[in-house]
Amino acid sequence: MFILISCWQQTSVHDRVETRLSNTYKEAAISITITMLTDMLAFYIGLMTPFRSVRSFCLYTSTSILFCYIYSITFFGAFLVLNGRRENSNKHWLTCKAVPEECPVGQSKWYELCCVGGAYDSHTGTEEVQPMNHFFKKYYGPFLTKSWTKVFVIVLYCIYLIISISGCFQIQEGIDLRNLAADDSYVVKYYDNEKAYFSEYGPNIMVVIRREFPYWDEKYMSDLETCIVDFKNLSVIEKDIFTSWIKSYKYYSNHTKLNLSTEDVFKDNLGTFLRFYSDFKQDVNFTNNSIYASRFFIQTVNISTALDEMNMLNKLRETAQKCHVPLLVYHPAFIYHDQYAVIVNTISMIILVICIGFSVDFSAHISYAFVSNKKPSANEKAVEALFNLGYPILQGAVSTILGVVVLSASKNYIFRTFFKIMFLVIFFGLFHGLTFIPVFLTFFDMCSGTPAKNKSGPEEPPIDSKVTTTFKVQKSTKMIDKVGRVTSVVVKLQSYENTFLRQKCGIKLLFLFSLRKKVFS
Repeated sequence: MFILISCWQQTSVHDRVETRLSNTYKEAAISITITMLTDMLAFYIGLMTPFRSVRSFCLYTSTSILFCYIYSITFFGAFLVLNGRRENSNKHWLTCKAVPEECPVGQSKWYELCCVGGAYDSHTGTEEVQPMNHFFKKYYGPFLTKSWTKVFVIVLYCIYLIISISGCFQIQEGIDLRNLAADDSYVVKYYDNEKAYFSEYGPNIMVVIRREFPYWDEKYMSDLETCIVDFKNLSVIEKDIFTSWIKSYKYYSNHTKLNLSTEDVFKDNLGTFLRFYSDFKQDVNFTNNSIYASRFFIQTVNISTALDEMNMLNKLRETAQKCHVPLLVYHPAFIYHDQYAVIVNTISMIILVICIGFSVDFSAHISYAFVSNKKPSANEKAVEALFNLGYPILQGAVSTILGVVVLSASKNYIFRTFFKIMFLVIFFGLFHGLTFIPVFLTFFDMCSGTPAKNKSGPEEPPIDSKVTTTFKVQKSTKMIDKVGRVTSVVVKLQSYENTFLRQKCGIKLLFLFSLRKKVFS
């Protein structure tokens, strides 16, 4: 929207409204189309995630971006037309009543600003340059294209790149469950107290025997004991804390003189055992004289971070998979630990998908403005691109930040994270678009063979016309040979040189002829 307004302000007020709108779309439509496509592509990539919530969000957001683009080139263009007709009629911007073109004598400056026609050049029809546009063209652009400034920007970018790469290695995986609630919620107090008083021990893990198993067979029980020993040998498992109905059942059989090595005795006395030891009743699925599944518990220790939880989950699953007994490890918190394979937590991932589009918008606008303008040198192209789109990009960035700045004071971690990531992406995207990209584009343009005019260097002393003409021809010819192009300028210069040489030869012949006449006379 800001880019369309900026391009509209650069059109001539004297032109027809249709012409002004066509010129506006000619300058801005391609740029906003590129950014729309990049934004939609980013969100359509988000549709590939396995999280249904993220897929739904990306689908709705990409559709809204498409409709925003359609509204920008249709409804907003219609509003520009209405505003152009208002300008032609010299009507007030708020009341739409006719106002004088010149400020009456004796009126204040405020009256001139609010109740007099717009400020524009009556000869060219162009509106007055905005102060920020003037700043970008007269001060910031020339400063950015100086040689020492470019060197400083390159060094700054290298430092920025090093810090960014080192930061990638500092990213922690996982999510703190307390961050899913508001700061003043009882959930936060619960997790704080758990960390303060029960941080020595981690979750109590359930190990499930998934299918029917011959608990009375010594060979199979030996395999199960081996698996239990493997679990206890893990660094995250407390060896002395182990809860198992099988262990208690054997202790019970020793006191009652039962032989549990036979199936009938094992099953016939299991019901009696579970009535006396009701704590284990939920640990055995004993139905119709068959044990369909059972479980025992192991205690984890030294689990303090999300990374520890992820490593614990992986070790437990690997141990269960290696066991000959069909085992399954489970804890209700595993639903969160499973998401730790994501580089960052789920909240940050969703917000990063939102911000992908913003990271390319500003750079795309400046890049297109650079390659589309017709200035002769790379530095002039960069300055012109900043003059045309620097202020609209700054307006878009500031308006976006102002729209989400209220979230910075939220008591909810999700909203604060949204503001932090959005602010940083907008800030770095703006810095890339207004600093890094213009400087790097000047180098790419010079590498492509485009001649640049050095206006700051000392002027060369005047030399002979023939030498000047020959030098220009040779310089142009070398440049053309380098990029593989032939222009009419070189042809003209070559014809000028040939004409000059023919005139010189004629003068020499006339001089020799007159000298011969004098000698023979």
